[in-house]
Amino acid sequence: MAVRGGRGGHDAGTARAGVSDRTDVLIVALATTAGWRGAVPALAGAIERAGASVAVAAAAPVREVRTFMATDLVQARAARTAAREGIAAHRPRALIYASATAALLGPRPGAIWFDSPAAQNRPGRHGLWQRPMERRRVAQAPLLLPMSEGGLRALDPRGGRGRVPAVVLPVPVEPSAPTPTPTAERDVAALAYAADAEKKGLARILAAWAQARRPGEMLLVAGQPTGPLGEAPRGPGCSRRTRIAHCCAARASSSPPPATRTTGSHSWRHSPTAADSSPHPRGALTPHSNSQGSSTSTT
Repeated sequence: MAVRGGRGGHDAGTARAGVSDRTDVLIVALATTAGWRGAVPALAGAIERAGASVAVAAAAPVREVRTFMATDLVQARAARTAAREGIAAHRPRALIYASATAALLGPRPGAIWFDSPAAQNRPGRHGLWQRPMERRRVAQAPLLLPMSEGGLRALDPRGGRGRVPAVVLPVPVEPSAPTPTPTAERDVAALAYAADAEKKGLARILAAWAQARRPGEMLLVAGQPTGPLGEAPRGPGCSRRTRIAHCCAARASSSPPPATRTTGSHSWRHSPTAADSSPHPRGALTPHSNSQGSSTSTT
């Protein structure tokens, strides 16, 4: 946990010396997905640019457990430990929990930055303890920071939704070029995020792309190069080509490729099968790599 910056672009420890030894904002984070690992530094950077000092209290890795309830419990406990240590070290004026899970067992109320709440993604027995705890944390929060209006609407109204101030705060996306690239020069027509190919339904996405694509169009699949929690590399010029891409982990196409390119991570080539029409298609993805470890992308 280190203070990342302060007013005037200096290190927060020196920029605020003589004024206060307190950090303006402490972000409590769970580095459990590639999305959050990219989102938290982006938020910290935005707060820095606004002139405040920031510290990030990152929870330690946790062991794998078998159920959603147990997973959320071990992650929430790790976030609570990180929050306590961060609060003691930085004495923050404001606290932001990055994810609803990070806030569940937080030692003190803080703003909650979330994508999808437990009220939405932990139905039935999967969220027996998380949903009521989330309602209490939402009611105690000084501010809600949903990434979308949909995420805000998904909150249980019994938890104070509508009474707690809320500001929609999407994940920032930095431009990859100082000026916009003409549409005709973009070589990517669509973007899909699939850090976990099975969980995100990549086979279904590719089946839909097979029907929707026009000649010469490319689908860029951004996410993980290796495994469900691997770090994804950022491809040069990726955002410029796709308007919104953050990382380039794979490119995919549906029909026999007329040309190939290489990128430094996995790609997935679609092999249409009967599984595509099932509720949970499986077996429709085949990884391809060349002998140097680079991947093959198709157009």
